[in-house]
Amino acid sequence: MGWSFSWRSKKDTIADRIKSYTNKAAHECAAHCYRGNSYRGVLWSVWVISDPATKEVLDSFIGCDILEYRGGEWGIKSLCESSGPYYFSCPLKYLDMVPVPDSKYAPEWREKVRAYHAEHNKKLTKGATYKAAPGLTLGGGKITQIRADSLRPIRGTVTLESGLTLGDIKFKKRMVQEEVSV
Repeated sequence: MGWSFSWRSKKDTIADRIKSYTNKAAHECAAHCYRGNSYRGVLWSVWVISDPATKEVLDSFIGCDILEYRGGEWGIKSLCESSGPYYFSCPLKYLDMVPVPDSKYAPEWREKVRAYHAEHNKKLTKGATYKAAPGLTLGGGKITQIRADSLRPIRGTVTLESGLTLGDIKFKKRMVQEEVSV
């Protein structure tokens, strides 16, 4: 699907995207949240489709609307979980609200959402040493370990495969794996 641009504000764009409606079935937005900044982000939503007469739930799904501000207008590109979007900041509770759809992409996407949250919720300990994530290099040398010397900002001492240590290096949580017992 392509982009649609026609909204003047992010607030109006979100309000339009989460508006419940009924055609042959009732479409209700059960939950939504925006994850992004002032110019680009993802609107996550949980949709419940039901029979208007009996209120029987016919279907439910997780929506993923990419929002972007360009040329004075807000635009959207709509996706859903079954298409396996390349965005993983969907709230974990949304996964519990909707059964896994019959899609070859959805199970893998849900695994990536869980991994994304595990990575972002990883707790580091000041003074602890961690195994470096695979493939990290500095100055051509492979990084094997990182010690967290400060947590705000995250800075530390790295040890290269050659044994050389370099201090006061800024790093991100995703650059470390499990803690190394010393």
